[in-house]
Amino acid sequence: MGSFAHAFANVVKSLDGKQTALAAASGVPQTTISRLQNGKNPPDVETLRKLCIALPDAEAATLLAAFLQDSVPAGCSHLVEIEIPKESNTRLSEQPTIYRVSHGLRRDVSDAIDHLVQMCRRDLDFANYIVETVRYLDPEWARAADIRSVEEMGSILSKQTSSQKP
Repeated sequence: MGSFAHAFANVVKSLDGKQTALAAASGVPQTTISRLQNGKNPPDVETLRKLCIALPDAEAATLLAAFLQDSVPAGCSHLVEIEIPKESNTRLSEQPTIYRVSHGLRRDVSDAIDHLVQMCRRDLDFANYIVETVRYLDPEWARAADIRSVEEMGSILSKQTSSQKP
């Protein structure tokens, strides 16, 4: 059984084993949920997206990390580290864990980044401070971020105008 199937089985158990409730909440057929839980099929991206939207953040994060872990090609696992939290009983913690994908970062640097991410989640002002600090330290990143923002806004506007056409 792969990481995803194991994690998914634990998530379903944490929901009192109610595959039908998850199927109704996610829009994923109960037969697909059963196959995922038994490890017969890995999820496609759209199924994973639907499940993650329907689940609490901690469970969704666990499924995403397990999916990523299973997606690492054989012989390449030494290049990334994906941590899946251990369950306390069958219920996952309320605070989602930050999952590391580190490419040669020292452990203390990776831990510091995780801590900053957690602080950003709790405090919007701190998150804005971090963004402004990175903009100051790396103007090229700031330009790329600005371009992404403009592209995202253009995409949103084009979707709005195309949906308004008769």
